[in-house]
Amino acid sequence: MKHIFLCIGIFGAAMLAASHPGNSQSDQPPLVQGWISLPNGLCIASISCASTGSVFCTAPTGGHRLYGKDQAGTCTIPLYRP
Repeated sequence: MKHIFLCIGIFGAAMLAASHPGNSQSDQPPLVQGWISLPNGLCIASISCASTGSVFCTAPTGGHRLYGKDQAGTCTIPLYRP
């Protein structure tokens, strides 16, 4: 009998955790292409980053800070870790 109640309790807790709004992917800001800004004004594509946050997004190799492109196509918009 204890085993049945334990199973029901574990299942209920799992269902509650799975339905919690904080676990939803929609809570995350949409990802955008991150670009390495070169001194000559060109940009090299890197990984995807978030447009909001508190920790800057950096390239996995080299540690270069990543930016988003503005409407003119220059890499000037700071990006953040998702």
